[in-house]
Parts: sequence; C-alpha cells; structure tokens
Amino acid sequence: MRGNFRKFLAITLLTLSAFVVLSTALSFSAYAEGKRVALVVGNGAYQNVAALPNPRHDAELVSTALRKQGFEVVTAIDLTRVELEKAVERYVRSLNGADISLFYYSGHGLEVGGENRIVPIDANLNEPQDLETQTFSLQTIMLYMQSNSKAQLIYLDACRNNPFSEKKFLVGVEEDETKAGKGLAEQKGGIGSLIAYAAAPGQEALDGSGANSPFTEAVMRHSFTQGLDVQSALMKVTEEVWQATNQQQRPWVNSTLVKPVFLNGLFVKTFAANVPELKQNFSQLQSVTPAHEVFVGPFTRGVGPQDAYVADVVSSLSKADGYKLMQMPQSGTLYAAGQILSEGMVLDLEGLKALQYEPSTDGTLASATLAIAAIAKNGSALPISIILQQIVDECDLAAGEALDLQGVGKGLELQEIDGLHALDACLKAAASYPATPRFVYQLGRAKLAVGEEQEALRLFQSAAEAGHIRSLNQLGDMAFRGLGRAKNAADANAFYKQAADKGDPFGMLSYGRNLVKGIGLNADPKQGIAFLKRAAEMGNSDALDEMGSLYLYGGAVKANPKRAVRFYEASITRGVKKSKRRKSVAFAGHPTAATDIGALYFNGKGVDKNLRQAIKWYELGAERGNQGGAADLSWIFAQGPDDLRNPTRAAWYTSLALATDGFRGNADLLRRLATLPDDAKRNAMRDFVDLVGPCSTQTSDGIDDTLLLLSNKAWRQRQSDEGDLALPENDNSFSLPDGKTAADELRYWNLVNAENQDQAYLAYLQHFPDGIFADIARGRLGGLLERVKLESKLDQCEPPAPLKIRPQKKKAEPLKLKQETPKIRKVKPKPPPIIQKPRPIIQQPKRKIPPRIKRPRPPRVVEEDIPVLDPVIEDQPQPDEPDVEIPRRKKFKIRIPRIKFPRQENTCPNNDC
Repeated sequence: MRGNFRKFLAITLLTLSAFVVLSTALSFSAYAEGKRVALVVGNGAYQNVAALPNPRHDAELVSTALRKQGFEVVTAIDLTRVELEKAVERYVRSLNGADISLFYYSGHGLEVGGENRIVPIDANLNEPQDLETQTFSLQTIMLYMQSNSKAQLIYLDACRNNPFSEKKFLVGVEEDETKAGKGLAEQKGGIGSLIAYAAAPGQEALDGSGANSPFTEAVMRHSFTQGLDVQSALMKVTEEVWQATNQQQRPWVNSTLVKPVFLNGLFVKTFAANVPELKQNFSQLQSVTPAHEVFVGPFTRGVGPQDAYVADVVSSLSKADGYKLMQMPQSGTLYAAGQILSEGMVLDLEGLKALQYEPSTDGTLASATLAIAAIAKNGSALPISIILQQIVDECDLAAGEALDLQGVGKGLELQEIDGLHALDACLKAAASYPATPRFVYQLGRAKLAVGEEQEALRLFQSAAEAGHIRSLNQLGDMAFRGLGRAKNAADANAFYKQAADKGDPFGMLSYGRNLVKGIGLNADPKQGIAFLKRAAEMGNSDALDEMGSLYLYGGAVKANPKRAVRFYEASITRGVKKSKRRKSVAFAGHPTAATDIGALYFNGKGVDKNLRQAIKWYELGAERGNQGGAADLSWIFAQGPDDLRNPTRAAWYTSLALATDGFRGNADLLRRLATLPDDAKRNAMRDFVDLVGPCSTQTSDGIDDTLLLLSNKAWRQRQSDEGDLALPENDNSFSLPDGKTAADELRYWNLVNAENQDQAYLAYLQHFPDGIFADIARGRLGGLLERVKLESKLDQCEPPAPLKIRPQKKKAEPLKLKQETPKIRKVKPKPPPIIQKPRPIIQQPKRKIPPRIKRPRPPRVVEEDIPVLDPVIEDQPQPDEPDVEIPRRKKFKIRIPRIKFPRQENTCPNNDC
C-alpha cells in the first residue's frame, strides 16, 4: 500500500513538473517567436569632459550578441544630441508590433529632479538652462517602448565618474534650480518592464580596467545562457559585479515582468537533425571555397515579413543535408515557419523554402547579407552569401510625411506632393498591401494635395481605425481648419490628444500648444509644456521654437530669455516643417528661430547686447525665408550705429523685405528705400543681376521699382525648390565605385566610411547624390558645404510681375483684375497670354439675373466706345424701367497697369541676353 502511494506521488509530481515546464514553454513561446528590436548606444568620445574608453567596446559587444539571437539592432556609437534623436526615431520606427524591446546604454548619465537623462558626446552643461536641450530623457525612450512592445528590457551602464554631479539645472516648468544627483534615480516602468542599473540608485558605476565594464562583462556572460531567463541571469550578474569590484558596486534591478523572458531561446524548433557539426566559421569556409553569391528581393520596407525563397540555390544544392546560419543580416529579422531565427540554427530543405525576411524601416542600409553554409553528408560545406536587397515603396517617396514614426523615409510637406503621381503610386501600394494602413493614410494625403478633401477625410478615418497614429493628428488638423468638414476646435483637440498619448510628435505639438493657449479647451500651461517638451525631445523644430517663444515673452510661464535662447539655438539645427508662408531651403533649420535669436542680441535679452551677433542671426533668418530678419537688417544698415551703416546692404535687405507678402506696401520700409542714395541702390541692383540674370534690369517707373522687381525675383528664386547646397570639388583620391546598384553603393559606402575623411564623403556624394547614406555624409561634412548663388535658368529674360512701391488702397482695383507672381518651375516658358479686345457695353435685360448664374444672350447691342474689362459688373444697381440709363458705381475707375509681354520671336527685351 505504501509502495503504491509512493508510485502515485511520483507520478503526480512528474505530471506537475511536466505541467510547469509546459506552462513555462507556452508563456515563453509568445516572446520567443515574436519580433525583437534593440537600441544599443555607446557614448565615450566626449568633447567637453573626460572621454570614457569602454562604451564603444561595450556597445559593439552587446550588438553582436543580440543580432546573433535574432534581434533587429539599431547600433549607435558616440552620438551628438541631434544624432541621438535620429537614432531613437529609427528605433521607434522599427518597434511597431514588437514582442520584446530592449535598450542598452553605456556612457555618462545623470539624474536631476528624479528624472534620468542620457548625455550625448557634444553636451556642454555649464549653465542651468543647458540640460533640456543638450541631454535626452530616458523617460521618453521608455514611453515609446511601452507603447509599441509587450515586454521592455532596459540596461543602464551609466554614471561613471559623473562630471555633472552637484551642478544645478533647470527642469520642468518651474524656475527652481535643482542639483544633479551622484548616480541615477530609480525609474519605474509599466507592467512588463525590467530596468537593470549597473549601480544602485545614487551610486556611481565603475568603468573597469579591461576592454569592457564589469557590469557589461557579467551581463554578456550570463544573459545569453541557454535556458536562463533575464531575471535569473541578473541575480548572477549582481553577485559577480559585487565580488569583482571589491563590494564597491552593486547592480540594481527593478522588474514588473509577468512572465519569463529569455534572450537565448529555451525551446527552439528543430528544422534539421543529424547534420554534421561544422568546426569552421564563415570566413574560414570562404578561404577554402569561394562563397556562392545570390541576390534576393527587393524587399519593401515597412510591410512585414516577405518570402525569401532562393530557388536557384535550393535547386543546385538540394542534396545538402542542412543549411546552417553562419552570420545574421546586419539589419532586419529572419523567420522560418513563423519562428525568428538566430545564428547557428540549421534548416532543412523545407525550412529554407519557408525562409522569410522583414527589412528594417530605419533605412540606413540598401542591402543586408545572410551567410549560410550548405552541409553535405560527408561533412563538407559550401558557403553561400544571400544579398537581401531592400527598397522603399514609391508611395512612401511620393506622399510620406516627416516624423511619422510608423512611416518609412524622410517625408514631404503637403505642398511638395505631386498629386497625380502620388495618387497613382499610393493606389497601387494600398492594393498590394491592404494590411498596411500607412498606405491608406498616404493615399489620403495625395487626395488632399489635389483638393479632394471629402475623400481624403474618409481615408484618414479608415487609416486611424486601422491603427495609424499620424492619421489621428491629421483628423485633428482637418477639424481645426474646417477641411472636408465643419470647424470644431473641441473635436480637433480630442484627435490631437489621442495622437499625443500615442507618442506622435505633431500631435504633441498641436495639443500642447492649444493647452498652453487655451484654444478649444481650458488652458493648462504646465501640462501643455510637458507635451511640447516631449515633441521637442524628438527634434520637432516647431516645438523647440514654440518653447523658445514661451520663455522669451512669458505669460503662461515666467519669462526667461536665457532659457529661450537655448531652445531657439536647438531649433535652428533641426529640420523644419515647411509651410506656404515659411519655407526653408535645403539643409536649413527653423527660419523664425534664427531671427528670434537675432532679436535677443539686438535687445540684450538673455544675452549681452551685441548688434554684430544680431546681424549674423538676422542674416541666417532672412536666408531661410523669414521676412522679419530682412526688415530688421534694413533698419540696422540704414539707421543703426555709424560703424554698422551700409547703404548698399540697406538697399538690398529693404527691397528683399518689400518683395514679400508680409511687408509689401509697408510705409516705413518704402520711405526708407526712397531716402537711400541712388548709388547704393544701383550697387544692390548689380548684386541682384548677378543672382537672377542680366534681363529685366530696367523699368520706366524708376530705380526703386526696378530694384523691387529684381529683389522679388531673387526672393522667389532663393525660396524655390531649386535652392541647393553645392559640394566642394572632389580631389579624386578615392576610386570610382564598381557600379550604381544598391550592393555597389553599400560596398563603396563601407570603403569611404572606414576612411572617415572629408574627401571620402565628398566622393560618395558625387557618385550617389541621392543615396541612402547621403544625409549621413552631409552631416559628417558639416561646414564644408557652401551655398551656391542661384542662377535663373529658363526664365532669365522673363519679366517679373510689376510691383508698385505705392501702398495699395482698399478696393483700388477691380476685383476681376489679379496679376499673380509667376512661380519658377523647371518647364518650358509659357507663351504670353492673349490680350482680349474690350467689348462694348451690353444693355441689361429687364429681369434681374441672380449673381453667379450664366447670363443669357442679350437681345441687342448698343455700340459705344467706352472700354471695360468685363461687361458684367456684379452688384450693379438694376433699372426699374428698360429705357433708364444704367448709372455707374461711384468712384469706380478702371485702371489698366503697364504689363510688358515678351515677343514670340525674341524673348529678351532690348536684345541684351
């Protein structure tokens, strides 16, 4: 009886243990087979404080290990503040739908007011107001991870001999200065998060004496052990670091994970069995037998896993017993039968046929390479390199939007979209990838570009319902502006808040701005500024400019000009969301921020008064399209201190300011231009002629009108899309690339990037001006890029629209007469419009015709010699009797301005082209 009981107990325990193992396997399988994305940052080459030797090695070691385990890894080493923003953006784009997200950081970090911040290599934290714009909030990264993945793992190897501890900084809305802590503060994540600190809260981590820090060495030793979950591994890490540092450093873990997470798969599906073990790595195999190279794809970014079946390889190597994954791709994720693959796995023929690849959305590589060894029964192996080519769909190129964290590519502003081309591309993309709501949203943008507001609204609603976040912000814009629907600020704010809560930078900007100003809802400046700062963290230049204005003028917050300067300075280094009234040229930053900084130096707010510095910033603002910068320079050069007066430059900037819609007809500027010496105006005219071409340099209205004509053309040309930055000449010290394919570009980029020389990047840009690495190359070149004076091309001799220097009076012209400034486009010049001869006055019929209804043919014509522009004058009093003469409107004077049209046989007046 007792023996039977023991047997029953043993069977029960065995069953329970099997159930536990099965439960563990099931709980893990959701994570094991799902998408896994990591951001690994190592900052050590600090420019303003002592450098750290180990972060680079730490980051490279962690990246390699994670990539082997099937993680899609964004590796970022020695980043400036702007580069860190771009790396986080790439990371967030890749996170969409991830099961596990991981963030590893090695470098300097600090805690101020309970908030942990990452320190980029260019940080110069000397003043209290430097913290917000020169460091990056860890909380921002964590919020994006929690919004886009099921489990979050964060490893922080920071606070090594912190040079910023005990300094005081401004944080939050309040003006109280807060002292930085010695280490990091305890950060609490949401459910499903694990945060591992190299040292306990308030303590410093040690850099170590070897190539890697003690914490990173221990993490690498234990976290990738087969069958060991991350929490159990960190217990071993804590013990090892505590002993290795003579009990000076104790790691700290804060976990809210609800199920085990394994970095190295515990239960791995076996695709091929009884395959001989290889003792050689891929490079050793290549040294014996050259690798068989196969190109596969192209794979479209941002549409999920796609089949990567290599038919010719399978057919030629079908006798192989197995295919071992020797090296994983540099980016993207590999699947087979729905399971993520890791380095070292062996596939059989069926597994190889089921191979799928999901390219990364970060767009830094044109192709990635998968290395495979085809193993025969006798143990011999043939190396195979599979080149996974990647492309961006034409819809993303034609209608994508900037800072769309679910998008692909840089994006365009609405006025930059070629509507018909975008419609065609996005219709095809939406039909080919119906499960990708991004294409539905971009089709809506194409519809909006061609004026189909109702259809665009319907598409935005569909995309938002399918989970596209930027669509929520667009629905808010349409409600706020009344596009395709009635205006409703309350509805707009509801959409903005949904987008902001999901992390959209434009949604945070719109909702934060309305909260601060109380537009459509009760004002809450503190909460509104919190949203604006989160948008600014991601490099939204409009949010940075908005923060600068808030602290400059005060009201919602206490005015602090020094704090405003920091936000303005950050804004001018970022890209800008262009608009019809404010458009920056290529590679430029925010246009108004530069002018605002100039005003601070001009008035001595937040900085010492310095007119020469003001001139520098005003000129930058004017160059980027801000009319106020040109107007302020006009005053300085015309009426400023004697040592700064320059009549020629005054004429230049006065005419430029008058050439814009915002200052056209400004009485003060017109008087200033009239009082400037004629010699100065002629000198400015010569400069404009050098810029816009030799024609149209004289009118019969005098020197002022001629100067305005030229400046108007110059302004339009400077703000046109033809504006560009030219590269210095390449000295041809780098050999030509092998070809123009994506693989050729990748090989050539690896060559020039390894050289890390200015001429290397110049050579790359010369051969691949629109290449995938072009922005990176331009960023490395920095100050070598020089602005080129734009030369008018097709319309050098086309006379610009006449600009009168007299201020316009209200209703001075008939409403039917409207002469628009022609736009510069790369098309053949249109022939001059046909001048219609004036028609005689037609007697009004007896019955009064409602306005905007086509008038029937009149019964008879009264011949008179009085010319008019249009026989129909709206709102004209109608006679009671048919024989009563129609009275004219009082003070209605028809004035036909002087318009010059080029002849067909000679498009250049005076034959001087």
